[in-house]
Amino acid sequence: MKRTKLLLTSVILISGLMLSATGCGTKAPEKTPEATKAETKANMDENKSSNLEESLKIDVSNVKGSDGQLLLQFGETRDVPTKPTEKEALDMWNIEYAGRQTQKEPMIPSPKTGIIGKRIVMIQQSEHPYWTAVSNGAKTAAEAYKADFEVWNPNGDLNQQNQFVDRAIAEKVDFVLLAPLDAKAGVQQFKKLYE
Repeated sequence: MKRTKLLLTSVILISGLMLSATGCGTKAPEKTPEATKAETKANMDENKSSNLEESLKIDVSNVKGSDGQLLLQFGETRDVPTKPTEKEALDMWNIEYAGRQTQKEPMIPSPKTGIIGKRIVMIQQSEHPYWTAVSNGAKTAAEAYKADFEVWNPNGDLNQQNQFVDRAIAEKVDFVLLAPLDAKAGVQQFKKLYE
């Protein structure tokens, strides 16, 4: 569980540095209330998304989880072991190493704008001590990076989780962490988020 928690929080932070900024807006010759509102939002987005230097100065080397262990350790990897043949071991392997040996879509290029003030949403599976620990670790990591962090919990309801994915897209959050409730539905959810 510690490795998974470490991996998830590391993914948040490393990927957080590669977030895309939302719209940049333009000025209209005559400012209508709508144009003024759009310009204000664009300026807020620009200010929020132009902090790379300040983001890179943040020292997270001593950020610890609630268990007192270092929460963020960069560069630590482990090899993927050979798939076992015994059913129970294979089931666990499929959970722990899911997707690690598949061909992946290319990473979305980073605009190199920093993480401070970015909005990160974690869409969980359900209420469970494991997810509470993961959320707490992610929240601590997000706080260290001065990012806004929210947890959306569908309580085991796949339809609700799908709605959360759609909501995250509609609200143009900067980064989404998703723990799919269903492997097949998860593929479609990730495709939507990627697009």
